[in-house]
Amino acid sequence: MVAHTKNLQSATKTLESFTQKELMATLNVPWFLIEGGKIIISSKIANLTEKVLKGKAKLILTDALTNKEINTLISDNSQKEFTVDATGNTEVSWTLNIPEGLQAVQYKVLAKAEDFSDGEQNVLPVLTNRMLVTESLPMWVRSSQTKTFSLDKLKKNTNSW
Repeated sequence: MVAHTKNLQSATKTLESFTQKELMATLNVPWFLIEGGKIIISSKIANLTEKVLKGKAKLILTDALTNKEINTLISDNSQKEFTVDATGNTEVSWTLNIPEGLQAVQYKVLAKAEDFSDGEQNVLPVLTNRMLVTESLPMWVRSSQTKTFSLDKLKKNTNSW
């Protein structure tokens, strides 16, 4: 803080504030999902207390466009039990099978242990698996040069779609 008077007298004071949650759940998700894909999504559970915590973490999936619950995508149980040491971390994970026809999935992870809880919610787009990159090529050209590049795999593309 800085304070001053009209006749230019001043004073400063420094204060510190420290905020944290006793239990924190952080989901590790990709930027997007792919139709027909299978993925393991994991969450880090952090315990900032001085005692061992036992609790449950739950993953809830909904179709972002229709708001219908789609937890059937989770190939294992959507609710997982965890134990995390004092001032430690643990991990829980879920395996997802992404069907065709979804455009976006909203996920929500909730972790609860004793009187502590935390959660995270967001939306992931679902991309079609019809786009195929068949060849890539680095192209280095200096300002005074002229070069010709040939992407043979793209020329001879035999995909039916």
